[in-house]
Amino acid sequence: MASRKKKKRTCFSKKLLIADYAILLGLIIAFFVAMNGSLDTNSLAIVIGAWIAQLAISSGFYYWKAKSENLLKMPIELLEDLPKDMREKADPNQIIASVIGMKDTAH
Repeated sequence: MASRKKKKRTCFSKKLLIADYAILLGLIIAFFVAMNGSLDTNSLAIVIGAWIAQLAISSGFYYWKAKSENLLKMPIELLEDLPKDMREKADPNQIIASVIGMKDTAH
């Protein structure tokens, strides 16, 4: 039986971000076409400005989400990279707390 390669799926938030950039590109092209055709571009300029603001918000959310997901993956990767004898002695909670930056409040 041939081994199947796992196709890495693109997450929905990344697809939305790509669609946002594609729409912005389309709006900018439409702006230059309208400007070249001596049409009124005032309303299109307002829409482009609003879309850039929306894109800033969605980009910020995407990067915040990616940072949060990667922050959770780091302690697991650190534990997996440790040699076997150290891994058995290591306290996973302490490693997670150190990487995430949690402070011990048990004092």
